[in-house]
Amino acid sequence: MEELSNNIQLHREGYSPFSFWVYKQVYNEEGRLIEGAYVDRDGNDQINDSDRYLYKDPYADIIMGLNTNLNYKNWDFSVVSRANLGNYAYNNMASAKTYLARASENSILTNLHGDFYNTGFEALTETNLLSDYYIQDASFFKIDNITLGYTINNIYKESNLRLFTNVQNVLTVTDFTGLDPEISGGLDNNFYPRPRSFAFGVNYNF
Repeated sequence: MEELSNNIQLHREGYSPFSFWVYKQVYNEEGRLIEGAYVDRDGNDQINDSDRYLYKDPYADIIMGLNTNLNYKNWDFSVVSRANLGNYAYNNMASAKTYLARASENSILTNLHGDFYNTGFEALTETNLLSDYYIQDASFFKIDNITLGYTINNIYKESNLRLFTNVQNVLTVTDFTGLDPEISGGLDNNFYPRPRSFAFGVNYNF
């Protein structure tokens, strides 16, 4: 058995690598999280590492891709898309910034993560950080690339001119509330968001 990533992930025989090693969060009758309340899995009236369990992993059960190329007269259109299903991620951006004390920590006013309205946590504790609440379904569908082009034939003798426009990182559809569901290793932290970029180009064939 090997602990990883500040003890939030663990290798254990019979489980997927980098499985999340967490406490099972307790909720009240209204479905709100109860801060500091976790399931006492071993029944010894104490909450410690023996109450943690392996819950989900960052690897997708299904990986799919779909590329589409369409041509009509002088027009061409292509779309590159893909999907991952069944992968999970730890929303560390939320877990580390969702406690009330952060708002005035070190006598400095600081913004809280919006997930505070869901948790209501007042303090940053190890058990709060290790709640299975922060393990989220990171399945996604992405459109990576869309290209639209138009070709002008015989613009000069037998040469052709193609004008095209392109968009990268077009769309992400996911229930994951962190920065990006496509996180290597399953930890949503220290990750720079992928930019959306636009381009226009000209191809001249002669």
